Amino acid sequence: MSDTGQRKFIRPRRRKLLPVLLVYDLDPDWPAHDIQESLETSQQLKRALQRQGHAVSLLQARDGGLEKLLQPYRPEDWLLFNWCEGLPGIMHSEALAARIIQGMNFVYTGATPEVLEFNWNKHQTKQLLAMENVPTPRWQFYDENSTDGWNCFPAIVKLANEHCSLGVTTESVVMNRHELKRRIRHVQQTYRQPALVEDFIDGREFHVTLWGNE
Repeated sequence: MSDTGQRKFIRPRRRKLLPVLLVYDLDPDWPAHDIQESLETSQQLKRALQRQGHAVSLLQARDGGLEKLLQPYRPEDWLLFNWCEGLPGIMHSEALAARIIQGMNFVYTGATPEVLEFNWNKHQTKQLLAMENVPTPRWQFYDENSTDGWNCFPAIVKLANEHCSLGVTTESVVMNRHELKRRIRHVQQTYRQPALVEDFIDGREFHVTLWGNE
């Protein structure tokens, strides 16, 4: 205690921050502007982490050999920032990248392989939302060229087994049964997968990033 009766506190030394291994994918077959965007975004992430006090090393995945790429790095020495949206040359490999990273015992950012796999399946996602009473636009799946059971317009037709907005254009919004049937056929013939039909909600779309364990 000091002479004034107030407790003195000793400020602890700042914990040494683990260096960050920032792993991102870059496919040499991408268009030039996509390659440039990937490089610029990775540099932005690097600078943001450096401002938080981390030493950052960039690691570029240019093919499917992610495990070999990571072998020189000891998992206990690094925090891995997973920025791989897939492995070049392997379709729908976002979950595979996370599974490799997890299997090598790295502490890493982002979702688990199971969650990433679930993200590609809109059918299961819709069923889960309905089961948990989460509001979601009216929906139905079509794996055949039929429009039976749908009478809500305008509607929007999406790919059932993709994420983000792949395959969504202005023609995805349909105003009647004829347009609906034509768009369902387009999805099935072009992308070889079922179509998800939803009540069209006109408004802005928001992506919200959650950071933390809970």
